[in-house]
Amino acid sequence: MDPAKMNLISSWSGGKDSCLALYKARQQGYQIRGLLNFISAAYKRCCFHGLANELMHAQAHSLGIPLFQKAVPPDMAGYEEQFKFAVIELKTRGLCPCGENGEFHTFVYDGPIFKKKINIWQTAKILRAGFWKHWFLDIKVYATEDK
Repeated sequence: MDPAKMNLISSWSGGKDSCLALYKARQQGYQIRGLLNFISAAYKRCCFHGLANELMHAQAHSLGIPLFQKAVPPDMAGYEEQFKFAVIELKTRGLCPCGENGEFHTFVYDGPIFKKKINIWQTAKILRAGFWKHWFLDIKVYATEDK
C-alpha cells in the first residue's frame, strides 16, 4: 500500500523515541493524522515522561497534528484497555494505528550514530503465548551496508 494514502496515528509520549518514530514515518511518506497520548487523570501529566498536559498540546500544535488524549489513573490501571478503546475509536475515524494489540516495540536499524545501516530483507510475524499473548517481528535475513 502506498504510504501517502495511509492515514496513521502515532503513539505519542512527547519524548525522543516517539519523536524520532514520527520523523522517520514522515520521511517515508506516511501521513500522520493524529497523536495518541495518555495522561494521569489525577496529575494531568503524561504517564510516561511526566510532562505537563499543556506541553503535550504545545508539541501537537507545533507539529500541526491533532492530539487525541486519554486519561488513566496514576497507577495506570486499565491502561491497556483504554489504549485498545482509543485505537478502536480512532479506527472509526478512518485512522490506522498499525501494531498488534496496542503494543509496539522497536528495532533501530539506522541513525546518525550508526556507521553502517542494517538492511532488513526478510521477516516473519510470530505470535507467542506465555504470561500474555504477544506478537513480534522476527528479523530473519539482514545485511549491513556502508553509508
